[in-house]
Amino acid sequence: MSQEKPGLRERNKQEKRQRIQRAAWQLFTQKGFVATTMREVAELAQVGSGTLFLYAKDKLDLLQLVYYEVLAETIEQAFRNLSAEGELLETLVHLFQQFFQFYQQHPENARAYIKAAFMPAQGQMYGPQTLQQVRDFQQRLADLLAQFQQQGAIAPNVPLDQASSNFFALYVSTLGLWLSGFLSFEEAQGQALHRAFALQIQGMQSREPGVEL
Repeated sequence: MSQEKPGLRERNKQEKRQRIQRAAWQLFTQKGFVATTMREVAELAQVGSGTLFLYAKDKLDLLQLVYYEVLAETIEQAFRNLSAEGELLETLVHLFQQFFQFYQQHPENARAYIKAAFMPAQGQMYGPQTLQQVRDFQQRLADLLAQFQQQGAIAPNVPLDQASSNFFALYVSTLGLWLSGFLSFEEAQGQALHRAFALQIQGMQSREPGVEL
């Protein structure tokens, strides 16, 4: 009997967590992040306010909690959608365009999430989890770049971890230009992303000795 109780408690915690995630996502997507209240999330999830605060101390925690799960699915789908025979530039642009399209569904929520993810407030509950998700993505991106390096599209002396970080930084920068209104969605996920990645790739390709960019 004593061995069953921890499993039951854990299942109850997971079930409450899932109800909270579903309720928060529903309200954020229907009403928007700003208009949604913690009380509304608790009521829709059918949990007490005290219980809700055990899983998220504020709306930013809730936002990171729900985006972690949805982004995990988006990441898996994005990599599955890649062509095995595409060129490096087109492959990378296509990969990151899928995240632009995801964020385009709810730009207000996206702005709040990107700020919480990359400029976190002190004490955010899910900051480390979000950071780990970014690191895991960058590792998968480095693995993808390794395939192109083996094909000769990237010079053999290019450190792929750094290259992955560079591409991710260019993506976040371009995403920010769109979310802040400096670029239209089409400009950001199209021409701007393409140009930024093309320049990065140019610096990663093999050159004859003595040839400078």
